[in-house]
Amino acid sequence: MEVKLVNILNEMAEHLSIAQMKKLQEVLLKNLAENEAEKTDISNADYMRMFLDAKKVEGCSERTTQYYRVTLEKLLENIEQPIRKISTEDIRSYLSDYQKINNCSKVTVDNVRRNISSFFRGWRKRTIF
Repeated sequence: MEVKLVNILNEMAEHLSIAQMKKLQEVLLKNLAENEAEKTDISNADYMRMFLDAKKVEGCSERTTQYYRVTLEKLLENIEQPIRKISTEDIRSYLSDYQKINNCSKVTVDNVRRNISSFFRGWRKRTIF
């Protein structure tokens, strides 16, 4: 069902404004997804793909969606478990290690944190579908 919703949104993206796209997404989810049982067999790669598709629909540039992709790929390489089982502590530990390994600034780590936060906020609210 989620893949079909993303396909519908992608097809309508060129015909609707961003505000209209968000409203369409809300209506579709409200009417089609609430009766469907929650799926546990969606892979991490599928979640990431749906999130990136949603970001494109929202109007993010290719450069921005690429930054999201790289950030999430690195996270998922280091935390090898299903997304639904990743805890806040797992992410905190990852960010701490990321800063140490890459010797980067707090600003860079905060950018990575915001990307990760956007991803988890999106799928938990089921707005990426």
